[in-house]
Amino acid sequence: MSQLPAALLRPAFVASQAVTAEQWDRAADGSADGGAVLEALNRVPAWWAADGSARAVTAYQVKLVQSLAAAGSLASLARRLRWGNYLIRNELGRGGMGVVFHARDLAANEDVALKRVRGQARQDLQEARSRFRREGEILSRLDHPSIARFRGVERLDGVEVLVMEYVAGETVSRYVRRLAAEGRRVPWRAAVRWTLDLLDALAHAHGRRVVHRDIKPGNVMLTGVGGGVKLLDMGLAKCAELTTGGCDLTHVGQILGTSEYMPPEQWTGGSAVTAAADLYALGGTLFFLLAGRSPFVGASTHQQMMQHLSAAVPSVRETRGDVPAALDAIIRRMLAKDPLHRGTARELKWQLDGLLSVASSPVVERVAAFDAGGATPGRHSATTRPPPSELAPVARPKGSNTVLAAEASTVVTPRVWPLIRDMGDEFKRLVGLGKRQRTSVFDDPPPLSRLCWLTVAVGLAVWAKRPRLRARVEA
Repeated sequence: MSQLPAALLRPAFVASQAVTAEQWDRAADGSADGGAVLEALNRVPAWWAADGSARAVTAYQVKLVQSLAAAGSLASLARRLRWGNYLIRNELGRGGMGVVFHARDLAANEDVALKRVRGQARQDLQEARSRFRREGEILSRLDHPSIARFRGVERLDGVEVLVMEYVAGETVSRYVRRLAAEGRRVPWRAAVRWTLDLLDALAHAHGRRVVHRDIKPGNVMLTGVGGGVKLLDMGLAKCAELTTGGCDLTHVGQILGTSEYMPPEQWTGGSAVTAAADLYALGGTLFFLLAGRSPFVGASTHQQMMQHLSAAVPSVRETRGDVPAALDAIIRRMLAKDPLHRGTARELKWQLDGLLSVASSPVVERVAAFDAGGATPGRHSATTRPPPSELAPVARPKGSNTVLAAEASTVVTPRVWPLIRDMGDEFKRLVGLGKRQRTSVFDDPPPLSRLCWLTVAVGLAVWAKRPRLRARVEA
């Protein structure tokens, strides 16, 4: 590339508005070496990014120049750099039927994602175009903060292109592997929060008769904005009764999806795939977040299929002992072989939300401190036990109920009463949550099981201390 004259590259980059003429001339500084100019432009901000958040020339654009120069096709450089109002900045990924690019919308002055059909045989190209039209119709149904926003379909340079929201961040797949390389793992609470966002997005999609069918770590983006996630790539999505006469282009016997996360019913041909398929794949994704691998790992696609169809669901606690047993049970439910046993997105959301509420409840914290024999949080320090005066037995005549009650209060009240009080506060909070969120009789009931868990926790804490209490009373 260093042998390319700058005079051949300057018109294409300036005409496409990748750089301004002033930028090019400043970077060239009289040099005729096109390669050196591009390297210099790769180190300066783009003309629209005063904050330096984007480079004037990207690595993808440099590689594009190299490939076109090797093929003797530099005459098409300007057309490859810009499609209509969109300046192509990078290639984000490619699949069997399409390629996704990161582009700059010069008219709206914002970044977007463009998805276009790959060049293939005529029959495959026609099917890919049909899928693109179907994907556009599906995306137009959805409007949720955890689903990449759809902007429309445009025909650029004779090719249909889907225009979507550009989501900056890191996919779950890359994030988990990066943490693993650093010797770290995803905290289970963070994994649950992300899953809650995705369940909310799926409830939105399923309510509009849309099934994603390809949920996996590579299709979930961690945005870094408020700790949120975005669900990407609706290319295999399925819906019902669109105006085009149906949007499911799966042929009989055709299997579409990602083998590590496909539910059993999707392996059998896809004709019976329902919203429960997304819950299965999301359960596998949650398993990956916690364990660093998919639930079923096989040396071949056939082995993976057999595991999905018949193997028992592994426990995530085998590799993550800090994961609550209740969360492990929810994951097992999501990975059930029978779609009817997986529940709905809303039911699973209630369960996971209840799990987080219980884990962060002050009652649970007090029970843990009580069971550890330490001070009750909020009354004594975490490292100081109650003063002996609070636990010392009271001298009394044998059979004196009055003194017995007084003694019991000195033993039980400082330690147990805060637990009961916080349980009452938690009950009132749950009742208020149910009143706010239950808007109709058809909604799922509030997770009152959380109250049961809290009651059992307090009961077990008191039961564990019963020998000490009996000793104090009978002394």
